[in-house]
Amino acid sequence: MLLKDVQTQPYRSLDELWTLVRDIQTSYQHSKTYTYIYWGELDTLSHQVGPGDRQVREKWDDFVRGLEVFVRSRQGRAGRDTMLLLSADHGQIPTEIQEDYDLRNHPDLVSHLVMLPSGEGRLPFLFVKPGHVGKVAASLARKWGDQFQMAPAEKVLAAGLLGSRPPCAETVERLGRQVVFPRGNAYWWWVNKENRLHGRHGGLSREEMLVPFFALEI
Repeated sequence: MLLKDVQTQPYRSLDELWTLVRDIQTSYQHSKTYTYIYWGELDTLSHQVGPGDRQVREKWDDFVRGLEVFVRSRQGRAGRDTMLLLSADHGQIPTEIQEDYDLRNHPDLVSHLVMLPSGEGRLPFLFVKPGHVGKVAASLARKWGDQFQMAPAEKVLAAGLLGSRPPCAETVERLGRQVVFPRGNAYWWWVNKENRLHGRHGGLSREEMLVPFFALEI
């Protein structure tokens, strides 16, 4: 979406999306194109009400109906000259809003950090003050038992959790000194605003990491 010479086409609804897709297909029917479509409503709604909520399934059903109409309109043509790929950038898990996961309620823990965590609430990166790693580990165990595990950033990189290639300097800088791995549906919240998220992603659970991938010639 951000590459040079990319043409961006906004839309506000699913109806507009499928109309736009058909218009693009018609406009470029005699030339090769690569069309990237991002539909974010499912992600937004899952954050708001939780990924298992009925509203999320209904929204997905709306998308599928539009997709079916588009695919059938293409299959009625002579020849197949379009490869349709369908996937997701991540999954989600349901997360209850719990005050105990709000770091604003744990100033003693935050006092061991140079700054508030970065990264995701489901995978926080900690900039721990020199000599305070043991205190942070003890604080995690005392407050939450085994819900949050911590590992040195260099071990996380060496294990290939952020990619198999050598990390760039910016990645190392942003990773901090320690990485926290929430277990189950645990998370942290440290943003200075009300926590309203009933769905989250960014962790290492199957639900968050495994995504579907479909390919269809039309």
